[in-house]
Amino acid sequence: MVVGDPVRTPLFPASATIMYQLFGRDPDVAAMVNILYLAVALVATYGIGRRWRGPALGLIAVAVLAILPMYYCMSRYFYLEFALAAMVTLTVYLLLTTNGFKRRGMSLVFGLSLGLTLLTKRTSAVFLIGPVLAVILIFGLLPLLWKQVRRISELRHTWRRLLRNAALALLIGLAPAAIWYLPNRQAVQGLYLGDALFFAWWLLAAAAAYFLLLPSGPLVERPGALFLAAGLASTWYLARITEFLQRVSLYGYGIDDPRGRT
Repeated sequence: MVVGDPVRTPLFPASATIMYQLFGRDPDVAAMVNILYLAVALVATYGIGRRWRGPALGLIAVAVLAILPMYYCMSRYFYLEFALAAMVTLTVYLLLTTNGFKRRGMSLVFGLSLGLTLLTKRTSAVFLIGPVLAVILIFGLLPLLWKQVRRISELRHTWRRLLRNAALALLIGLAPAAIWYLPNRQAVQGLYLGDALFFAWWLLAAAAAYFLLLPSGPLVERPGALFLAAGLASTWYLARITEFLQRVSLYGYGIDDPRGRT
């Protein structure tokens, strides 16, 4: 179950089932899933280098990554950090391919990758918030957003269309929320938010669907991608909200640390 572990996000351990199905259950078999993450990291690293300075830099970047002693060592262990490195690299590469969220398809793939990265380890946001903010600022998306808000507020006839899209988005968002919630009703009762989780997931799914219904554009793709990521990541973060906040306060700020760390 996605929320079975109150501490660790589920993507990496769940991905080990791929190898379990192929080669049986064994600690060494579990670590073999790193082969997939290694391929992801190398391809994404090449892609980042290629987009910045061409194929030569991409190959150099791949070579440097492949021979790093720590990276080589981590590939032999069943640790979250190896998968985290691969998923962060992939998400940054996909972020670059969106061209400032002008490409709808790549923006949605970026949102999916971002959500999966957040499900890889709780600290993933620390590594991704900088690149995302950099793209938003470099492409001037905040001034564009302000201009769009002012334009919408001046056109009264657009509100009817916006409300129609919102109603349709709520209807569309109901399906994924129900698919996750209904089979797990009994387990949800033992979680802090309980049945409120269904409505939270519904609203997040509806928000992603709402932006998918709008005409393509960077001001549409960016929120749509981020809501897609938030909806996917929320399947663990909202379900384990108390454990998440407690550990952030403890390990991030030393609040109520029994060992007296600050």
